[in-house]
Amino acid sequence: MKMRHLTRIGAVACLAVIPALTMTGCAEIPFTELKETQAAREEARGIALDYAPDDYNSALALYDQARLELEAQAGNSGWSRSYTNATELLAQAKQGFEAAVKTSLAMREKLKAQAEEKSALATAAIEEVGQALEGVRKTSRNRNDRERWRQSIEGLTYTLEDANEYLSSEYYRDSIGYFDTIIGDCETIKAEITGG
Repeated sequence: MKMRHLTRIGAVACLAVIPALTMTGCAEIPFTELKETQAAREEARGIALDYAPDDYNSALALYDQARLELEAQAGNSGWSRSYTNATELLAQAKQGFEAAVKTSLAMREKLKAQAEEKSALATAAIEEVGQALEGVRKTSRNRNDRERWRQSIEGLTYTLEDANEYLSSEYYRDSIGYFDTIIGDCETIKAEITGG
């Protein structure tokens, strides 16, 4: 009688353990999380590599860790397989990619504002140095200098057009570099013209 009772208890205990083992053994690859993180990575790559490369690379490192974890767990036996760590890494990577996009958008707007300001300053600098040249009294002695300054200012006008093209094409860093060069060259020419 005691033996039958113990056998019954043992059977009930086994039935209680089986669902837990089955759930562990049937751990599924987090395909949804993987696809969402991949989509976030693709969205971030287009902008973050230019404006927030460090943030993007940090998120990419988490994504790579998650992929390695997925591969490692796929090689485990069914009962010991768990995708919990991989799922957490994917979530962190997704958040990282999304944060990189936000940072990139803010940085792009900041650079755009700087480029537009520099464009206005460069335009004003060319006008100012042009007016300074017009104020130079024409003599035979300064004819060569006047021609050299005129050609330099004309060249800077073409450079300004190129810089504004870069600005329109959203190459803000490149345009800022051009505008800074124009402003510096205008100051040099003006100092030569005015003797200052």
